[in-house]
Amino acid sequence: MGQQIIFNFSEEELLAIFKQGMREVLKENSSNPGSELKELLNIDEASQFIMLAKQTIYGMTSNRQIPFLKRGKKLMFRRSELQQWLYNSKKQTNEELVNSSNSKTASSKTLKPLIRNKTNRRLGNGK
Repeated sequence: MGQQIIFNFSEEELLAIFKQGMREVLKENSSNPGSELKELLNIDEASQFIMLAKQTIYGMTSNRQIPFLKRGKKLMFRRSELQQWLYNSKKQTNEELVNSSNSKTASSKTLKPLIRNKTNRRLGNGK
């Protein structure tokens, strides 16, 4: 196999060596921009990220339907804002629609009582 090497370190020395190694790894990763996901995306990266054509994204930015940043003529997108935009665009399932419809119906009956005058006509806005 290989050569075995045995070290005789105290617990404090071993902990110091471990901490130093961790500092070096963290320093390497923080200085390497490709080691973590980019937060700011250009139009090509945003197109790949949200799986829409660049032309579609350009149209959505001009209609302000999608969150974006603009520096001069350059469009940029925050990854976190695009993720949130995607989550907010979620369509409700039929079950969710029925449940929300039932709760709205129940609450509207209790929150907006009809006020009628002597001729049985509804008055104002129901307040």
